[in-house]
Amino acid sequence: MKPCDGSWKATSATPQFSAIVFEYRKLNTREARVAFVDTFLKTWAYNFEQSWPVIYQTLEWVEQDKLYADPRVIDPKESYTDFKSRGAVKAAV
Repeated sequence: MKPCDGSWKATSATPQFSAIVFEYRKLNTREARVAFVDTFLKTWAYNFEQSWPVIYQTLEWVEQDKLYADPRVIDPKESYTDFKSRGAVKAAV
């Protein structure tokens, strides 16, 4: 993707999973790690639920406008002839 397309904003809003793993590894008991993961998963699930309308709308645009085949939107090495191709390729790997 082109650097001015807003993709950098998405990466800056993405949870820093390396920081989460780092904090998890600092905990030294099973109970503490379970509590940490429980809270993390609840937070992640809530955020995913709140983000779902954005994901759904984007998937609709991808299908309607056939963005999966447009090298201006997708890296030309990763463009596909139809919406299902990418999943089929990934599943076969």
